[in-house]
Amino acid sequence: MKVFRNIDRFRSGRSFAAWLNTVTANTAIDYYRKWIKQKYHLDMDKRYAEVLAADKQPGSHPSDKAHVQQKIQAALEEISVNQRAAFTLRYFEQMSTADIARILGCAEGTVRVHIRRSLLALRARLTGKINQ
Repeated sequence: MKVFRNIDRFRSGRSFAAWLNTVTANTAIDYYRKWIKQKYHLDMDKRYAEVLAADKQPGSHPSDKAHVQQKIQAALEEISVNQRAAFTLRYFEQMSTADIARILGCAEGTVRVHIRRSLLALRARLTGKINQ
């Protein structure tokens, strides 16, 4: 639907396949952002209920898990859009590098670089060893 609605934005001098890949990648990124926001809000409601239940029972506290998830989410938001998209498609959606390359409109080698850099950046942010 987005392609049909935005066909007037296509410039005839460009490759249609490249433009289509850009629309697809941006749609995937938008979907991911909406999914994260929705999941975050649902998870917050769920975590609140878990914390209330855990306060009534002795034992492990679910807020530790929530804290780790929040750190991961914050770290994901700090990396580049391409790295985040490649990481998300690879590890959350279990897509192959070929499929990710088609969606992002780049070579498979570039996807592997994005994934590797995202892993390094996330590791650095989560361990507190940021080299910037």
